[in-house]
Amino acid sequence: MLLVRSIRLPIFACFMALATHAEAQCPAGYALDSQGKCTMCAAGYERNPKTGACEKPLACPTGQVSVLGKCFPACPDGYTHDSQGKCTQCAPGYEKNPKTGACEKPLTCPTGQVSVLGRCFPACPDGYTHDSQGKCTLCASGYQKDPKTQACVRTSASPPTLTAARSATPP
Repeated sequence: MLLVRSIRLPIFACFMALATHAEAQCPAGYALDSQGKCTMCAAGYERNPKTGACEKPLACPTGQVSVLGKCFPACPDGYTHDSQGKCTQCAPGYEKNPKTGACEKPLTCPTGQVSVLGRCFPACPDGYTHDSQGKCTLCASGYQKDPKTQACVRTSASPPTLTAARSATPP
């Protein structure tokens, strides 16, 4: 006969276990939903590493970033914040993720593919970028794909000049 014993845990312990599970299972910018699936945080929100939930980040002054609920000066490329807010260099073979600020091992994709949200997808042609599902979408007018970031960025061309229209009939 199998005897099953129930264990009572404080609600906080269960919540923290869920948060730890979310961090282990979901990529940055995603959190577990009520069905246990990773869903993208809404625009302007990010996953809180303490709770595992999508939350609006702390608003910090220009040049500073939120780290564990406090504002600290931003770290240069190749560095990330430790638990005390100090900039520490990423380990060899790791690089700073510009979205999360964390040091991560870069994903290596086969030739002709690029990394999008931690997965490899076929590269998009010029003028297109990947959406959150990995599909190629056209960049908006006045934007082009940045070959390094794969994101649509405003073109560096000068804005168009306005000229007065001429009348079709002589004066």
